[in-house]
Amino acid sequence: MKQYKAVIYGASVKGIGIAMQLPEQTLVVEKTSLAAREFVSALVPGEGSWEAKTEPGKGLEARYRQKGILTEGKPIQIAAAAPVMFETIRDAQIRVLFGTDLKVCRADGKNIVTCYNDSGIFQVCAEHIYDWEQEAAEKPEYGKYINALLYCDDPSRIIEWENRRGGIRVLEYAHPDMKLFCYPLDREDDWIAAREKLHSFWKNRPGRLAPWKIASVASAFAWLKETGEKGELLQPLYGNLLGAFESGVELGKQWKEEVKI
Repeated sequence: MKQYKAVIYGASVKGIGIAMQLPEQTLVVEKTSLAAREFVSALVPGEGSWEAKTEPGKGLEARYRQKGILTEGKPIQIAAAAPVMFETIRDAQIRVLFGTDLKVCRADGKNIVTCYNDSGIFQVCAEHIYDWEQEAAEKPEYGKYINALLYCDDPSRIIEWENRRGGIRVLEYAHPDMKLFCYPLDREDDWIAAREKLHSFWKNRPGRLAPWKIASVASAFAWLKETGEKGELLQPLYGNLLGAFESGVELGKQWKEEVKI
């Protein structure tokens, strides 16, 4: 049975940061075909201010700025974020299994990870397991949301919405004719319940939202906490994509310093 220092469940931004520090000893298992889905699929741009502190973080920030995906003071363009993460995976030679799911059990003090996909089933042994969704769900200050991107061909039609009303937020996005709509959920809500709640509200939405249309609905849940003076804003784990990446880089350094397999 092949042994790894770490198995990362989900090609999350923090997970990729971890793997950059020990790519040969890390296996990333992603059930979809997308990297960074906690931002991209969940429609979560995060904070607009980026200030890299690690060398890998500076490299990632430079890539986003060079491609015009990131501009100062504005949220990142979500749809364009994934290709840079794929480039990072490729250049760091991180081993990622897309379209793969897993189950973890403990045996003899070790993590036995069973991976399964269209090619079959196999097992590996891991010293560390990291799952971004589990990390977020275990923090009580983070709520569960389903997000959507709103569009209006006349951006002068400003949305007058008192954020926090019913827990709903309407937030700024990278483009002036688009907004980010965040609808709060109960933690036990599944995808059927989440979509029913979102579309039921939107069908009967207040007149001030009438000129705006839903352009896209998230395909992954967002885990966000209230920020701002009155809790009117929402923030993902580590603030934004760069913060998540650098948190992974630092954790990967810690694991790298441990006794190697």
